[in-house]
Amino acid sequence: MSDLADHFDAHLSPGTIYPRLHDLEEEGLLEVHELVKTKKYSIADTERVRRRIEQTLQHHIAIGSVFHASLDEI
Repeated sequence: MSDLADHFDAHLSPGTIYPRLHDLEEEGLLEVHELVKTKKYSIADTERVRRRIEQTLQHHIAIGSVFHASLDEI
């Protein structure tokens, strides 16, 4: 959570972050490494993660384009 805050200025609760990390682990995109008092997550399948990011970016661009066009209508 501190990395998200440091790198992206995103201050999210554990209730937001951990369920999503578990979902990504179940999808095979993350690997979990049990440490003494915590867990370390790492990317399990780089190519699948890359494709997921590209797909997500395309969706965000498409949604942004729709909103931008809607603003022109107002």
